[in-house]
Parts: sequence; structure tokens; C-alpha cells
Amino acid sequence: MGTVARLQLPAAPPPGQAPPANMHTAPAAEKEVKPAASLVTGTGISLKGLRVLVVEDDPLYGDILAESLRILGADIEMCQNGTQVEAFLIEAGTAVPFDVLVTDINLPGPRDGYEVADLLRLHQPDIKVVFMSGFGAPAAGIDPATQGTFLRKPVSVAKMAAAIAASAQERQRATKD
Repeated sequence: MGTVARLQLPAAPPPGQAPPANMHTAPAAEKEVKPAASLVTGTGISLKGLRVLVVEDDPLYGDILAESLRILGADIEMCQNGTQVEAFLIEAGTAVPFDVLVTDINLPGPRDGYEVADLLRLHQPDIKVVFMSGFGAPAAGIDPATQGTFLRKPVSVAKMAAAIAASAQERQRATKD
């Protein structure tokens, strides 16, 4: 038959009844849980009105990143690889310009993040790029000062939002000149 284990945990007392003396209960202040959205909006950064293309092959990380940026006001288009970006660009044509591209560097398929940025620049030369990677620094020969901003994953929402906001501001300054 095998081993059988049974775990018994104390149940919470019914409402209005005091817990047993040997049961630890957290003070009310410790029980307060902030909604996840308040952690994101607590960055003090607004991305309202910005169109951001996010290219991330990890679906969970990509969904969390995209939702965090949406909470901050950004309009997000999500792709998981360069092939999806290419298909999106063919379908959209010139109708959907982005303010910022946020892309993982190491992507599955024929295009990495640098090549995705180059592809997008063919359609939109003034696009600003935030590169991210969990594998160290930018590749040899890539100058982040001219190619975009580089962030090492994992990256906080505040740091990502700040990089996107700064990139968008830089793009606005460049288009005014």
C-alpha cells in the first residue's frame, strides 16, 4: 500500500469566538494584504498613452510584464518571437506605430531580440528599444547607447517602467528636433 501521511492543521475559530490560547494569530496589521495593482501603481510612473510592443518567449513572465505595463497605462501588443513580430507587422502595415519596443534578447526561432529591433526599425526608424536578458551583458559589438537600453532580468516593474518612460521621452525629443 505504501506510506500514508496525514497532516492536521488547526482550523480558524468560528466568527466571534476567541482562538485557543495555544493558537498563534497575526495582528490585524500583519493580515492586511495590498492588491498587486497597488504595488505596480506605487512606482509613481505613468505610461498612459504609450504604445509598447513586448517580445518575450516566456509566457508567464511576458503576461506578468504586459499586465503590469497595462496597469501603468500602456497600450501593449504582445509577441513571443520574431516570427510573430514579422507576421504582426505584415498584417498591421504602417498603421500601428509603437513608442517603445521591449524585447528579450534570446528568443526562439530565426530572429533574436537584436534582429527583432532591426526588423522593427525598417518599419519605424525612430523606435526606441529596451533589451532585456537573464544571461548577462549585451552581445559583443552591440552598443546600448545607440541601440537601446539594456536591463538584466529579473527586472522590477519600477525599473522597466522607468526605462520605457525614458525611452519614450528620448523618442519625443528626437522627433521634435
